[in-house]
Amino acid sequence: MNNSLTMQPIVCTPESNKMLNQFNNLVGIDNQKKELLSALRMIVNPAEFKDWIKRHGLEKSSFLKNYSKVSPLILLSGDVGCGKTELANSCGASLAKVMDKKVNVFATPSDLRGSGRVGEISARITAIFNQIIQQSRNEPTILILDEADDVASSREKDQQHHEDRAGVNALIKELDRLERSQLKVAVLFITNRSKAMDPAILRRAAVEIQFDRPDKESLNSVIEQISEGLEFSKAQKAELVESCLEKQIPFTYSDLYRKVVKQTIITCWQADQPFSFEALLQSIKNTNPSPKFIEQ
Repeated sequence: MNNSLTMQPIVCTPESNKMLNQFNNLVGIDNQKKELLSALRMIVNPAEFKDWIKRHGLEKSSFLKNYSKVSPLILLSGDVGCGKTELANSCGASLAKVMDKKVNVFATPSDLRGSGRVGEISARITAIFNQIIQQSRNEPTILILDEADDVASSREKDQQHHEDRAGVNALIKELDRLERSQLKVAVLFITNRSKAMDPAILRRAAVEIQFDRPDKESLNSVIEQISEGLEFSKAQKAELVESCLEKQIPFTYSDLYRKVVKQTIITCWQADQPFSFEALLQSIKNTNPSPKFIEQ
């Protein structure tokens, strides 16, 4: 395999506290976290599903027995800056903790498309899946493909190049091969443009988990996290949330943590003043949310 394609796994154990903290610190997306962990457990730990069938006396259901052969593909889709990539990159530690087993996490290289030579993208996709099948050793394994729409866009588009079509065909073939292998491997596709993806890819997803910008409840969680250990009153926290909600376009999680909080820290640092409610409120008012992504 081309060295640029060789992936080094991140080995997550029940004691991987740093990554587990990263997972736990993702606030406002609790439903997505639960849904992802549930789907991952069904894919990489099929014994749990079989135990469920036994516990409830469902052994006679041939349908449920066949259903345990679930697709390895999970889609994380939605607006930019809403936690998809952060969740994907940290979920291995939480999964290891829940199952009390080691979990191997692989991330595809950013240059998966290659240089565009004839047959290159198909060969690179095949090489990635070959490595996963060889190195999983039938252990719980996660493969992450960020910006998946870049290599899985719809073949129905008139302008799609032959190489792109070949790449999608290769992805479909490898996902089917992985499902047939019955290995304990889950594949996470992360995308801001799920509607642009090929219908055959979408049909193969065991579940699609949607992400959106924080609503009032999620904003409360974010402000609680930011203000933890600081002497912000309940009324002040409520005012911070309301100030966020006044924006015509909602903030993303990334806006809040990487823009608003960062600007507050810089302002307070430069003035040699403590991180304060007033400074945070002013940063919220002065910061423009990221433009809303409109899927074509």
